Amino acid sequence: MPIIETKDYVFAPKATLIAGGVVSGVCLGTKKYLFFIPISKLEGAGNYVTTTKYHIDGQSITDGLQAMLTNAETTIADLETKLLSLFNDWSLNKDEYAMEIAALSEFDIKTGLFSSGIYYKTPNQKRRFALSIGGKSTLVDFKNFYGR
Repeated sequence: MPIIETKDYVFAPKATLIAGGVVSGVCLGTKKYLFFIPISKLEGAGNYVTTTKYHIDGQSITDGLQAMLTNAETTIADLETKLLSLFNDWSLNKDEYAMEIAALSEFDIKTGLFSSGIYYKTPNQKRRFALSIGGKSTLVDFKNFYGR
């Protein structure tokens, strides 16, 4: 049985995270994890700016995720395992991009006019991180999915 959006997972096709640079990507949430999957990362200062682009199995992030999400044989456990392995493949700190919901010391989703996004903090971090999600209806889906 295929996994179903807003029942088994939530997905935001446009998200931004500021973490050692400006990272554009997508956000995918399961009941256990909140994943930020980078598409490109812009970092540096002055004359030294680096842009890194990411792919899934030779496909764009969006196409690679769509292939996984629409495959009738993909389970949530398979999806989580594949996404976690991607961060190792890309040599990214998994703790910055795959947040286990139960382990977060703070987790809030705001949909207001002046403050909107997903805010989280792990116990070993000194500051809260904010994920900017494109589209208010998408953010409402995340809020309803997590019961926040």
